Amino acid sequence: MDNNQNTNASSGFIKLNLTNNSFYVDKDLLNRLGYIGYKSKKLKTIFDFIKLVVQKDDRLIFRRTIDNLKENKEKAELNIHLVSTRKDIYTYSIELIRIENEIIGYLKLIVSDRDEGLYEKRTDIISLIQKLFDGLYEPAILLNESGEILSANKPSCLIFNDKIEKIIGRDVFDFIAGKDRKRVKIVINRIIKDSVGRIYSIEIGLLNTNVRRVEASLLGIPCQDQTCILMVMRDITKKWCRDNHIKSLLEEKSMILREMHHRVKNNFQFLLSMLKMQENYITSEDALRVIEGIKSRIKSMAYIHEQLYNIKYKPVLKSGTFISNLITNLYVEINSENEYKVITFLDDVEIHVDKLFYLALIINELVMNSILHSRPNSSHKCIISIELKKINNGEIEIIVSDNGRGLPPDIDIKNPKTLGLKLVSLFTRQLNGKLFIRVSEGTSISTQILH
Repeated sequence: MDNNQNTNASSGFIKLNLTNNSFYVDKDLLNRLGYIGYKSKKLKTIFDFIKLVVQKDDRLIFRRTIDNLKENKEKAELNIHLVSTRKDIYTYSIELIRIENEIIGYLKLIVSDRDEGLYEKRTDIISLIQKLFDGLYEPAILLNESGEILSANKPSCLIFNDKIEKIIGRDVFDFIAGKDRKRVKIVINRIIKDSVGRIYSIEIGLLNTNVRRVEASLLGIPCQDQTCILMVMRDITKKWCRDNHIKSLLEEKSMILREMHHRVKNNFQFLLSMLKMQENYITSEDALRVIEGIKSRIKSMAYIHEQLYNIKYKPVLKSGTFISNLITNLYVEINSENEYKVITFLDDVEIHVDKLFYLALIINELVMNSILHSRPNSSHKCIISIELKKINNGEIEIIVSDNGRGLPPDIDIKNPKTLGLKLVSLFTRQLNGKLFIRVSEGTSISTQILH
């Protein structure tokens, strides 16, 4: 094949040392067959080459030819079929020459008329890709399947801070931050496997470059005998720094809020301790009942702040778990003589912390009202039922019922006389909700608010 035909054929060579049996295959031939990166390590000996690369029907004749050359034959020529890692088959003419203790094989790809047309078409496609590649305003590089940089456009020089000639041939993973290398490898393997034509976008950190963070778009392109990966990069360092700054401020805010909740809770605990000390000097039952009501309200607020301290600040919490724990923690002391039984039916509805604060106080007042003011009509226990559920139109309803003697029938819900019901009415208005009371074999008070 003359020099004019060399553009339509690929060449390569192999070398076998007969003294130590070392074996070498040139890089261009390995690239064409797909044995690049870790795959090339599989071809350590001539026997690996015959087993993995030479087509099954040609293995025997190729091995016999090698054996004949070992028996002092100087030269041999034959055609063999080589199989790529993608199972593509290439027909090569190979000229084997014995030079002292080495056998050197020169290979040339045989190109048929049909193959030549396909090759020219591929060449035109690659030429078109290169023109589009060079015309990109964004920094872009072209990679082979192992991550080696095959080409780079001018804008990429600004990122890598080097000339195009020095960028080409480098391993792209040398420029990618360690924690992002695995993610990029996964994307490249996915493109090689079955996603040619699909664009993958991924944010990655860069090392030893003029920018720290880029948004990389990766696209698989069929290039001769392997898939090339076009990587177009957009500098997002400023956005990344701004986002990190905002994240840092939010974490700082969360820490300050947690510290605030912790201090408020401690202040409430201090107030509770003072009230307990004061109880030792009070003999009036009415006064003790007032103190007990105040302690209950303080406990509710202290518990809320304690929960907000123990969790990473979230604007929304699951109400069912929160209220269940609130009831358990608040009424163990009051129910020490086992006079009351509390039954709960709580949906785990996600509610904003601000609303949950008032809901907890409403439930506290209603349950305390049942415990402190309702006595059963007979000797059986006072049963208190607490229900929280979703209803229509995005509303939630809280119902607290008991089997006590009930409220007076003439009670004015809009102008209640007791402090507890006044607070319930106040908190309900604060939430733009509605308050309902039903008296029948006990008392049932419900509050409806927008979710």
